[in-house]
Amino acid sequence: MTHRSYGQFCAAAKARDVLGVRWTLLLVRELLLGLRRLTDLQAALPGLSNSLLASRLKQLEAAGVIRHEQQAPPAGSWISEITGAGSGPAWR
Repeated sequence: MTHRSYGQFCAAAKARDVLGVRWTLLLVRELLLGLRRLTDLQAALPGLSNSLLASRLKQLEAAGVIRHEQQAPPAGSWISEITGAGSGPAWR
């Protein structure tokens, strides 16, 4: 699937470029509820494949919307959360 962009530099166009891809907005909705493990996200979005989930998380992380990191042992699970940029005034 090719990524389509409006090629505009305003906040609305940039938000659409980041969030307008299938499953992304629903993923952000779940992350706005707080820290989530991958298993939490998989349970909340049952039609979303593991590979597509990983891809969307990478895209959101690259855009600065989320932070995705591994917890310290003994848990060691991967967690995702919205960043300050991802929860800025546009989301409120």
